[in-house]
Amino acid sequence: MLIRESRFTTRWPRMQCLQKPCPGLPLLAGMFVLPGLFVLLCASVGRADEPQLRLRLKDGTSFVDGQLKASQANDRISIKSPLLEQPVTFDVRSVRSIAGDYSPDVVDEGHIFLLEGGTRISGALKSWNQRALQVESPSLGLVQLRRSKLRSVEAAEDTGTRVYSGPKSIDDWLILDDTDKWTFAAGALKSPDLEAKAAGNVQLPKKFRLVLSMSWDGRADFVMSLGCKEQKKKPKPAADEQARVRRSMVQPTQESAAVRLEMWDAQLAVVREVGNLADIAVLPLDDGVSKFDMVFYIDQIAGLVAVYSPRGKMLEKIRVAEDKGQAQSYALLENHGKSVSLDRFDVYEWDGHLPDSTEYPDSYLLDKDGTVINAEVIGFDAQTGELQLVDPEGTDQQIPLEDVRRILLVEDVDGDDVAETEIEATDGTAVDADSDTQGTDTDAEDTDADDQDTGDTDVDDAAQEAAADDRRDVGSVNGPTFESIAMDESRLIEVDIADSSRLVGYLVPAKKSRFGFRSNGVAGVVSCDADQIVAMTGSALRFTPDPLPGLTGILTTPHGRLQGCLVETTDAKQSRVLRWQAWASDTPAAISPDQSGSITYVGPSQSAARNRRAKVVAAVPVERPRGLGELIGGIFGAGGDPPDGNKAGGNAKDAMEKPKPQFEIVFRSGDTVDGVVESVDDRGVTFRSSETTTKFVPHDKMDSITLARMTSKPAYDPAKLKRLLTVPRANKDDPPTHLFVSTNGDYLRGRLVGINAEKVGVEVRLSVQEIPRDKIARVIWLHERPWLDDKQTAAEDKSKTDLDTDQANDRDPEQVAGDAIPQILVHAVRPDKRGVTFVPKKLVDGTLIGVSDLLGDCKVQLESIDSLLFGPDVGEKALALRKESWKLSLAALPKAYLESAGGDGSASSSGVQSPLVGKEAPEIRLDTIDGERFVLTEQRGRVVVLDFWASW
Repeated sequence: MLIRESRFTTRWPRMQCLQKPCPGLPLLAGMFVLPGLFVLLCASVGRADEPQLRLRLKDGTSFVDGQLKASQANDRISIKSPLLEQPVTFDVRSVRSIAGDYSPDVVDEGHIFLLEGGTRISGALKSWNQRALQVESPSLGLVQLRRSKLRSVEAAEDTGTRVYSGPKSIDDWLILDDTDKWTFAAGALKSPDLEAKAAGNVQLPKKFRLVLSMSWDGRADFVMSLGCKEQKKKPKPAADEQARVRRSMVQPTQESAAVRLEMWDAQLAVVREVGNLADIAVLPLDDGVSKFDMVFYIDQIAGLVAVYSPRGKMLEKIRVAEDKGQAQSYALLENHGKSVSLDRFDVYEWDGHLPDSTEYPDSYLLDKDGTVINAEVIGFDAQTGELQLVDPEGTDQQIPLEDVRRILLVEDVDGDDVAETEIEATDGTAVDADSDTQGTDTDAEDTDADDQDTGDTDVDDAAQEAAADDRRDVGSVNGPTFESIAMDESRLIEVDIADSSRLVGYLVPAKKSRFGFRSNGVAGVVSCDADQIVAMTGSALRFTPDPLPGLTGILTTPHGRLQGCLVETTDAKQSRVLRWQAWASDTPAAISPDQSGSITYVGPSQSAARNRRAKVVAAVPVERPRGLGELIGGIFGAGGDPPDGNKAGGNAKDAMEKPKPQFEIVFRSGDTVDGVVESVDDRGVTFRSSETTTKFVPHDKMDSITLARMTSKPAYDPAKLKRLLTVPRANKDDPPTHLFVSTNGDYLRGRLVGINAEKVGVEVRLSVQEIPRDKIARVIWLHERPWLDDKQTAAEDKSKTDLDTDQANDRDPEQVAGDAIPQILVHAVRPDKRGVTFVPKKLVDGTLIGVSDLLGDCKVQLESIDSLLFGPDVGEKALALRKESWKLSLAALPKAYLESAGGDGSASSSGVQSPLVGKEAPEIRLDTIDGERFVLTEQRGRVVVLDFWASW
């Protein structure tokens, strides 16, 4: 659990009792000081590990995990993610939400002060008069609130404990449909289109407060049921029972749901139904809106449902009681239209008292015993801790603040005489119109470059802070300055703070890398550290940023998924070649070289490129030639010299000069190029390709080569393919090294001897045969031989260990400290799932240029690929794209040689375990070719020669 420094700061005064003289003080001091040091040490360690939050953008795709960083520009928020080397700064208008998986400590001290507009400050009351209040917040420090904007005060211990916060993952929800297409991304549970159903045990108590956010695509048609019994997936109905039934004809009964939220066209209906009784509240939604954020107060036993806006305004209230009401803990989401997304589902315990009440039109207090006191709060005595009240008859009263459970204050229609400054915030910037300086708080300074008049720069910081302190002091002559901020819905945000405070307002710069906020009803700028921010919610308005400067793609890693583009660069540093400009971000940031992920390209440009690059293997309407087996059988025993890759036949020179079609050349690394194989000899493969400057690759780097198109698609019979890759144990020390595929789909195992312009040399059963090159479609290297690879790997590991030891002994210690940063590798994947791996050097005109250890200089046009893999494990990812597996295996041992329990597996001992041992052998009777009967026992005393053939 994260231990916050501010908590220890507020609770430390409890130890002041140790200052009193008492016997044994040194011993007690030692007992308390050591634990105190340990606690402070833990606090400092806790602050070092800043909380991980997830920032989601309004494009519906992008999210990124990391730590929040304050920006020195207005309406900007930054996040430092392991995905990128530098913090990324986003326009606050593009932010949909920010949230994390951790929960702060439950606040059970002090009070919660709720202002008009939704701002909520948690802390200890310091002063209260007709103009303003002072509240000491653990996270925000001393905050001054405008009395006329205050709507309620509530004891922190009565706000309710959070019992569920989600959706956390798809595993928390039981999928009840058969689509298997529910997804969990960016912290939201998203359903597929049409007839999707999921249930979750969200631990709904009898009385609860629900903070719910949902969004959808197209026309919404879904039902969210709250308070359901445990759900179980039903078996799939028979075919004759699958006729579609309209949802309106099968409404769920009260037995299965306490409250239903239904979408009726562009309206959200809240339904409570008990038998023949029902109450419905209809909440119209604005045109074009595809989401809602609301707060529900629900009493499952009393049948009460109250709906509030996120700002704290009551929208509707319904009540349908049931004689034997029961509380159920499940929620059920049924979707009957386009995809719907469950974005936020936070459940809190609730004491049954609504934040707003229509029963008392005047201000009132509710004490700990539940007694309602009709009175107005006019002051607070900090020394005695008592509130000063006046009832409707004008009688003064006092009540200890600690005995107050809730205070409800009606709107002050007469206003107050607090100094007010109108603020123009067309760009989200709060500017003091009556002052030459920006802001009224010592913790913040506006730095917007668009502001022309920034005041007298000759005033020193000390004078500014002194003036600001005077404005913050409630007891000063003029009192605090409250700024009425002009509303700009697109920039408005809600911020949840660790001490249970919530700010509704605008982001502004603050000093000391703190987050600054301006909010109506709060004096000046309040600020907090990044680790005090629990969640943040942006406006519901859509946002369209400036166009991206490059080809749009989606960057995906375990730390996030960001829509954006690669920015052109000629930076020589490897870690900064791949620079990503995220959607709605201000500047690009370099992808961290230790990150592993991919960039996927989508859109019309990729479709066109895919059509240009895709290879279509079509059957050629020619006469079917003889099979490869017939061809080899016809020339077996013919002998002849193997083809020489460096020496061609009579007209080989002319043949090589003719332009030849380029075919796929695949390497063991997963790299692929299109080229022409010139020759193959005992050293390796010589080829030419326009995609690389490399001309030669040794055999141990090769995977396969294509020499000609196939006239028919090969049939992959699993049983035959298994036999093809099975090596007889007699050949285990000399297995086949290559697999040859003819143009008509036949296969042949053997050893490649060489290739020239006309012939392919193949060694089969110790005999070298020549096959016309145009009859061979493909040659595959059979590198995977596990029974030999294990021995070879062990030998190589020992050799490598010895070499590393020698190099470590000879290495200069100064050289170790100066090691270069690791290079980032990329693998460009074409539409046919083939590609090339290289180290990127620069990106120019949409072409990524780099160097491959195997292929030399490489370049790839981004519009011609489907994706770009990157990271330390890019080689493994490239190999995983290969769908073919040409792995040889040894034939199984005969049963007589299988190792028996406790035996050594040798031929002399394993056979005695056979059930035939000790039994009389049956008579051997055979019919000869001449038709005579042959009985083996009749040949006793004669020499009998048995000539037979067997394999396994």
